[in-house]
Parts: sequence; C-alpha cells; structure tokens
Amino acid sequence: MPSLLHHLLDRAVAAHPQKEALVHGDRRASYTDMATYVANLAGKLSGLGLNRRDRVAIWLEKSVEEAVAFFAVSAASGVIVPINTLLVARQVRHILNDCGVRFIITSAEFLAEHRDMLDSIESLDGILLVDRVADPGEGVILDAMMTRKML
Repeated sequence: MPSLLHHLLDRAVAAHPQKEALVHGDRRASYTDMATYVANLAGKLSGLGLNRRDRVAIWLEKSVEEAVAFFAVSAASGVIVPINTLLVARQVRHILNDCGVRFIITSAEFLAEHRDMLDSIESLDGILLVDRVADPGEGVILDAMMTRKML
C-alpha cells in the first residue's frame, strides 16, 4: 500500500509502464516518462541539499511541469506547499513565511513578477525555474537553479 504520493507513481509504473499517465493539451506522457521526469527533478532537489521534511513551494500554472514537481518533491522527501497562482503577493508571502519554505519551484514569469517579494522570504534557500519537460532522456528542463546568494 503506497504511503507517499510518489509511491503511487512507482506502483503505476510497475503495473502499466507504457500507459498514458498524463495528457495536457497535445502533450502526453506515459508512466515511465513521468517517472523519468520525476527522478530528474527529485535528484536536482536532493543535490541542492533538500532534507527530509523541508518545505518546497510549487508555484506553477496547471501543467505537466506542475504534476512532475508534486511527485518530485515527494520523491525527494520534501513537504509539498502548493501555491495557488491566483493569490496576490501578500498572500503568497504569508504562506511562504508561515511554512518556512526552503525552495520554490516556479516559472521565470512568476519570478520576474514577484522577485522583490521572494527576496523577503528569510527561510528561502533556492528557486528552481522550470521551463518545460522534454524528451524523457532530458527530464525537466530547468532554466536556472538559484541559491540564496544569487537572489
């Protein structure tokens, strides 16, 4: 019986590796593709020093990348902090500070629009800018991984 989100994906890969796991517009991904994307992003989070139970905010539009981020944070032993893209900056700031978020997975668009607000989050150690997922061999394409010193 799966106990964490990413265990559901592991189980699906074992049972139906080539079945469609996700359809978003004209984009499709099998369970095996999803597992590859997830492992790639989870590895990047772990490489940045994500520890078990560290909070990771996911601030993305509904997309393949958002789904991958949810599973990846779980696979890297982080705690998912979903951020609704309709919230205003002061609401997002409150959530990020209240949760003690260490990392944010977001888009370049949200970063450009809210950089000053993100600079004020004391617990924030890094921002991962997700562009898109590509071929399974490439995994999730990151525009950048910024650490606190880079902000």
